[in-house]
Amino acid sequence: MDMTARFVSSRCIAGAMLCAFVSMAGAAAIEPTPVTGKIKWVYTYAEGQKLARETGKPLFVVFRCER
Repeated sequence: MDMTARFVSSRCIAGAMLCAFVSMAGAAAIEPTPVTGKIKWVYTYAEGQKLARETGKPLFVVFRCER
């Protein structure tokens, strides 16, 4: 793949991601459905960042579709 095609491809991906984020910004907030099991999930990004800083562990983000 030449540099021009790679540049156009990356711009298309970036544009699609931007459209997805803009459309999500106007959506109503959906309360998370708790997941039971051995893992204690953190449901807000800010809380996850705080916990990652406190423990020195990396942040693992999972995007779920609630609808």
